[in-house]
Amino acid sequence: MKNTNFIKELFGDIDINEITDDNNFKEDSVREIIIHPILKKLGYKDITNIIREPKLQNPFRKFGSNNKYRVLFPDYAIKIGEYYA
Repeated sequence: MKNTNFIKELFGDIDINEITDDNNFKEDSVREIIIHPILKKLGYKDITNIIREPKLQNPFRKFGSNNKYRVLFPDYAIKIGEYYA
């Protein structure tokens, strides 16, 4: 049951059946309850490495003459040192 202990350590007392039946469990819940614990377990620190919804410029994404589509807002960006990974 080593695997069960790891999952309990990572996610606490999350009941996957309860989550799938909950209409209020949306994208932001997935980010905070599932993805964030995985990033922390991988060794990333909240303040220094995990940047939530950063505003990133994409030089390769452009539609017509409108530049507003060049901006991306990913859920997380991981920084290693001074650079995004």
